[in-house]
Amino acid sequence: MRKRILLMGLCLGAMLTGNAWGDQKLLVTDILNGGEAELQVGYDYRYANPTLVGGGKITESRYQSTVSGGIGVAKGVELTLSVPSVFRARELGADGVESHDGLGDLTAGASFSLPSSGALALAAGLGVKFDTAGTRNAGTGGTDFIPLLAASYRLEQQVTPYLYYRPVLRGQGHPDTHSLALGAEKAFGRRFTLDGKLAADFETAAGDRTSWQEYAVDLTGYLQMFPNVYLLPNLGAFQHSRRTVGNEKEQSVAGFTGGMALYCYFP
Repeated sequence: MRKRILLMGLCLGAMLTGNAWGDQKLLVTDILNGGEAELQVGYDYRYANPTLVGGGKITESRYQSTVSGGIGVAKGVELTLSVPSVFRARELGADGVESHDGLGDLTAGASFSLPSSGALALAAGLGVKFDTAGTRNAGTGGTDFIPLLAASYRLEQQVTPYLYYRPVLRGQGHPDTHSLALGAEKAFGRRFTLDGKLAADFETAAGDRTSWQEYAVDLTGYLQMFPNVYLLPNLGAFQHSRRTVGNEKEQSVAGFTGGMALYCYFP
């Protein structure tokens, strides 16, 4: 309850820090400058109902919230922190479906604007997910390194295509994931922006897990409720290839994702 009151108070402060509509730094290449800050709290859901080779169906699902924040420390340089809280997750494990919940691992990172010109924007970053939660909660039991390379180009009529590459390098016998995304933002006036994205994740083989791929389409809206305060509804669908985890073999399966977030920008 105290956390919710604090978030509401901070977002109220964001409303009072300016009265211009259209202020946000949600594009992947929009890096905070010194003195700027942002805060986001989101709730996400993921669902799939795959068939196992040899018979039987399982339900894979995840309910979680994530709190993240960023602060600009210099022109084009920002520091970020995020931590998830998993309400309930059911995922395919080596011996069947595993369930867990609790606090997730803390991720800290830094992002930088790279030299560019005109409508082109370039950014790079590095995040580190620390083993803070442990496997008894919703942690992964290891430290991950998450670099980022991103580019965007602002066209006329308020359209901005973008792309990024974000690998998750896990080590310690865990599989790595390489994520590629191509998307575009389209602003409809000053109060609403639509972000559409196509993404592909490629996970390497490791231990008792085979390599596999996942392809997804995602739509997110930026609905400005007040100056500097946005509501972000999200809906997506995905399809991933066959995979083997321990003794379990899963068929190619489709699923969907959905969520809602509140974003506050402090110019």
